[in-house]
Amino acid sequence: MATLEKIRSHSVLLIGAIALALLCFVVGDALNNSSTFFNNSRSQVGEVEGENMSIENFQKQVSVMTNVLKQSGRSVQDGEVRDAVWNTFVQSSVLNKISEETGLSVSPLELKEAIMGEKTHPMLRQIPLLYNESNQFDPKRVLAIMDEMDEKPELKDMWMFWEKRIGEEILTEKIQTLAMNAMTAPKAQIDYLNGMSGKSVKLACAVKEYRALPDSSFVPTDADRKVKYEELKEMFKTDGARFMQSIVYAVNPTSDDYAQFEEKVKSAENDLKNMSEDELKVYISQESDVDRPYNPFYQSESDLDPSLKEFALSARKDSVLPTILDGDIYKTAKVLSDVILRPDSVKASHILVGGTSLESARNTADSLMKVLNAGADFLTVAMQNSLDKTVRQNGGDWGWIREGQFGLDTFDNVIFQSKVGEIHKFETQGGIFIVKVTDITKPVKKVRLAVVANKVVPSQETYRAVFEKANSFIAKNGTKEQFEAAAKEENLLIREIGPMSENQNNLYYLENSRPIVKWAFEANLNEVTSKPFDCKNQYVIGYVSDVIEKGYIPMKNKMVQEKLDYLVRNDLKAESIMKDMNNVSDLSSFGAIDTVTISFSDISVSRTGAEPAVIAAACNANTNDVLAPIKGERGVYAIQVLDVQDADPANNSVANKVNGSIKSYVSYSLFRSLMDNAEKTDNRSRFY
Repeated sequence: MATLEKIRSHSVLLIGAIALALLCFVVGDALNNSSTFFNNSRSQVGEVEGENMSIENFQKQVSVMTNVLKQSGRSVQDGEVRDAVWNTFVQSSVLNKISEETGLSVSPLELKEAIMGEKTHPMLRQIPLLYNESNQFDPKRVLAIMDEMDEKPELKDMWMFWEKRIGEEILTEKIQTLAMNAMTAPKAQIDYLNGMSGKSVKLACAVKEYRALPDSSFVPTDADRKVKYEELKEMFKTDGARFMQSIVYAVNPTSDDYAQFEEKVKSAENDLKNMSEDELKVYISQESDVDRPYNPFYQSESDLDPSLKEFALSARKDSVLPTILDGDIYKTAKVLSDVILRPDSVKASHILVGGTSLESARNTADSLMKVLNAGADFLTVAMQNSLDKTVRQNGGDWGWIREGQFGLDTFDNVIFQSKVGEIHKFETQGGIFIVKVTDITKPVKKVRLAVVANKVVPSQETYRAVFEKANSFIAKNGTKEQFEAAAKEENLLIREIGPMSENQNNLYYLENSRPIVKWAFEANLNEVTSKPFDCKNQYVIGYVSDVIEKGYIPMKNKMVQEKLDYLVRNDLKAESIMKDMNNVSDLSSFGAIDTVTISFSDISVSRTGAEPAVIAAACNANTNDVLAPIKGERGVYAIQVLDVQDADPANNSVANKVNGSIKSYVSYSLFRSLMDNAEKTDNRSRFY
């Protein structure tokens, strides 16, 4: 009993303790759950129509697509690959949603037929993995890849990528067909267009251009801007944007940098004097930064570097050019041959000889040479014996050949010293060739030249000095006001960068500028950069001058104001011109007359530009009609219709053209619209 009484006397404390324990349990569980949710959301690159993409999966898809693009021979930037992966994810998610809503799908049998059936899907023919040794699409390669996939995970990933794309392409075609078949032009519209199609109008045209009136006389008001802004508001729609006022510090070579490169090339000049040609091949490839560091082939006057031409064609063999500066490139050169006369180009035909072995091919080539030297027709022999399939189309004609084109100096030295009709045999890594010279150009002066050329670039010391200069500026000027005042005092140009979108990879003229975009979207309004951004040969500093969230760029934005002012000013000029217009039956009183012929299908007026209002007015007028004023894009127009050629009433092709245009537009715009309007969350900027 005593115990029970004790418990009762402390019941309030006990209940409070239990409640606190329960609260801790609930809150702890909630915190754990929310932490898990937070971590999961932080690891997601994005979500589209309820489908999530984790950063791990996204990175894997980026790797796969990079390999696919490499296989296709395309070279793209990392940012472009990430954009492509994201867009593919959006399209796939949209397709999945439409498939669920419509019941449309691609069955395994359909996919198999598209890949392995008689009529393979066109996308297969774009896959380099399926090309044979002749660089042609080979359906048999599909089975070969499937056999290799288990042992090559990277190959399997690429194949699964293509297989998924083909399935989605088939589904896309089904959805587009469904939408296109539901679209057709109204009969009234077809009848109107049928009457207009083929109609042409000859007219006299005069214009008073807006640019002829001074801008200072037409000052837009805020009310004018607001009306125009509401009229064109969709033009300024954005998913979010940032603007930045920036100072760009260019990193240019200093006089010390020029001196270092001059010394380097002068050292090469001395080395060239005592080097053999075999030594030069390795030396020049190491010391010269030109695109083709060592060129062993004869060059004509038109092939030679203009800055080296006079020296090359006048100096003797083994002469070395004293170091020169050509723009920002220091150069020296050694003449490898005396000047000789050789044809500028040679025209030739060929036979590619094959056999079961090299010895067999040699025997065949020798036999063919005997037949040809005995007078046999080269074209006939080529068509009967050449392994090159193009022979049947062009007779083995290589066309005109220039020195160095095939990369074989032994070949050049024979062919470019031959006479028309001579036949020669060559053994190369590509096979045994029999070549007949069919034509030559007149001889020109040629010479062989070895060049060392080094472009002057900023040194590390120069980069460091420019960085420190930019860094010192922002260290002393950490606010917007200080930044602007110091820039004015030091006469530094402030440039606006923007609008930037959150996932933009590069900024106009700035290379490697993704870090600037990422910083701008994380920084606050008027915040100054904490360090210079390295954009290859430029350092950039600045502050965030405008922060625009998803919606519409506000009217106060500088870029929007400039656009509005231009358009409003043209409206005011048009009003002034039209107000002052009197009788314009005589077009010459309005301005210089131009005679043009237009048709309803035109999108621009000859020598004038895009003027839809003029075209619409002219095509609905009758002969001798004078129409004015017509407010156009370039100015205010007055026109007189001189002649009208009506459309052929028997022409009934308009319906097919219009409906074809509608279907093309639906095909082009359907998925773009669906992707733009899909429910999506894009978190890529968290990671890149």
